[in-house]
Amino acid sequence: MVAGEETASAPKPTRLAPSPPLLIHSPSQDASSYLHNRLQLSERIYSGAQPEVDAAFAEIAELGVRTIVSVDGARPDVEAAKRAGLRYVHIPIGYDGLDRKAKESIVNLVKTADGPFYIHCHHGKHRGPAAAAIACIAEGSADNDSALQILAKAGTSKNYAGLYRDVSEFQMPPADAPLPKLVPIAEVNSMASLMVVIDQAHEHLKMLKKNDWAPLDRHPDLRSHTEANLLREGLREAMRLKSTQPPSETSKHDEAYWMQMADAERLAEQLADALQQKDYALATKRLHATGVSCTKCHDEYRN
Repeated sequence: MVAGEETASAPKPTRLAPSPPLLIHSPSQDASSYLHNRLQLSERIYSGAQPEVDAAFAEIAELGVRTIVSVDGARPDVEAAKRAGLRYVHIPIGYDGLDRKAKESIVNLVKTADGPFYIHCHHGKHRGPAAAAIACIAEGSADNDSALQILAKAGTSKNYAGLYRDVSEFQMPPADAPLPKLVPIAEVNSMASLMVVIDQAHEHLKMLKKNDWAPLDRHPDLRSHTEANLLREGLREAMRLKSTQPPSETSKHDEAYWMQMADAERLAEQLADALQQKDYALATKRLHATGVSCTKCHDEYRN
């Protein structure tokens, strides 16, 4: 995320007219509910897990929702939403935070789209609540401090420091700023985008390991457990592409490729666990094994 510096002549951030106060309400759900981790955050903003069957979309419609927003990288099931009389908007974000386009798309959503809104990621605990928190700020039902309560209520892991940062620091763009078009399916090269996150997290972990896993003077914001979680989630999301991307995309990789990806995900999980337990000797071994796995895959499929 590139943050612009505010100058004396820069337009002041603006916000929408006040909306009803923040609710942060977790409705009672029986065992038949298809919407896991559902929260009602204001009169027109909900967050939760991805709807996966027609009954889940019907349940969303019964809430009075008009627009579903996916911030997940997977291709939204637009047809299932249409069958329930719902519009889909796709604003994919990563576990490392929301870029400017994503934040401005959320502003455009609350300004122009029909609510109420159901905002989801995959499990409904991390990226979805962060996007929903920014939506609450944009509609005027929350300020930055109260929006952080949404992340706490949703159980958003503090390992994803970028999500907390972007909610804490979010400001509305100027009222006359052009905003991104809202689309049902965002055109992104998901695997390539994920590989950027994976490679960056791996490089950061190698730097931290050379410093005995302590914070770096030149990069004091980097934390080993945060980078390990970004690596793990990046590989996990990459594996999900096997089942969520169209065959025209998944057929580009053979089964051996996906087996190597699964092995890398397993090693990254073990690395994250070792760092969580502060077992730095084991973490060093796991990082080395992860690097060997990544190098082997790159040699066969990228280089």
